[in-house]
Amino acid sequence: MNPWVVDASVAIKWFLPKSPVDTTAGRCYQYAIFAQEGTAMAQILVRNLDKKTVGRLKQQAKRKGRSLQSEVKTIIEEATHEADMDTVWRRIEQFRNRLKGRKFSNSVELIREDRDR
Repeated sequence: MNPWVVDASVAIKWFLPKSPVDTTAGRCYQYAIFAQEGTAMAQILVRNLDKKTVGRLKQQAKRKGRSLQSEVKTIIEEATHEADMDTVWRRIEQFRNRLKGRKFSNSVELIREDRDR
């Protein structure tokens, strides 16, 4: 039986452990799966984030007109998105076009100068 294809009322009983916190093998994370209109939704709790990190995330979310939750969700989705090779090569070509025609200094001289210090 595929556990992802179940009735919504069964899904909650099937997936939620007796304790919502799993501490298996020293890991500590909280999870819950909710069935909404036949789809399973997961929730993740990240503990021990630095206050500065949370502050930067809040500022970033505010600049983009999003909630903190929406900003973190977007970051995770973008970080885990698998781009196909056509998209990758298109982005590389766009970057090359932005640099086209520019003159760059000879970095060998700069590196030698830095090493001689």
